[in-house]
Amino acid sequence: SSRVLEVGCWACPLVGMLCAKMGAPMTVLTDLASNGLLAAAQRNVDVNLGTERACVQVTELDWTAPQRDMPRAGILDPQSFDLVIGSDVIYDAWHAEALPPVIDLFLGSGPSLNEGP
Repeated sequence: SSRVLEVGCWACPLVGMLCAKMGAPMTVLTDLASNGLLAAAQRNVDVNLGTERACVQVTELDWTAPQRDMPRAGILDPQSFDLVIGSDVIYDAWHAEALPPVIDLFLGSGPSLNEGP
């Protein structure tokens, strides 16, 4: 029962849709609003998910200004996600710098692999 944030979902948010299919109570699929990416992602959700569509939101998230995108109807609240996922999201050097602070901003404070005893 995890809230899932997919970063860089592109037009075919396969990983995020799988999380919804597997029972995540809320899955938020994000990318830039340019080039029709979000509209295409929403179409894929509408076509490929049945009742799970109700627990999926598609919205913009710009890694260079994540605070700007946070007020979107309470969907992108800081530290409100149990799992942050992405697939093939780092293909320019600036992505490797911009993504970690975004993950830190939205990932909740649950258990971590880096925490020791």
